[in-house]
Amino acid sequence: MATLSVKVCDECGKQGTSMDTWMVLEGIEVRSAKTGRSVISSNTGVDLCSPGCLLRYLSKSLEPMMAERVAACQHKGCVGSHESVRAA
Repeated sequence: MATLSVKVCDECGKQGTSMDTWMVLEGIEVRSAKTGRSVISSNTGVDLCSPGCLLRYLSKSLEPMMAERVAACQHKGCVGSHESVRAA
């Protein structure tokens, strides 16, 4: 009896049996340079089928922090000028 190994992309749900182009993020941590707070943390493997899914995964993981930065910027009265948020 043969066993078939299938990966499922954690971002888009695509399934595949060929592991040639797949990426697994494991044991990563991204911290804010300003606060030192963890922004993205993953101790378990995250299976991703393409560079596009990798970028989407990272972007979605950063959204909460970026929303906080935009809210803080708007609170300070710099509505419409978010260059400091984009650069961070």
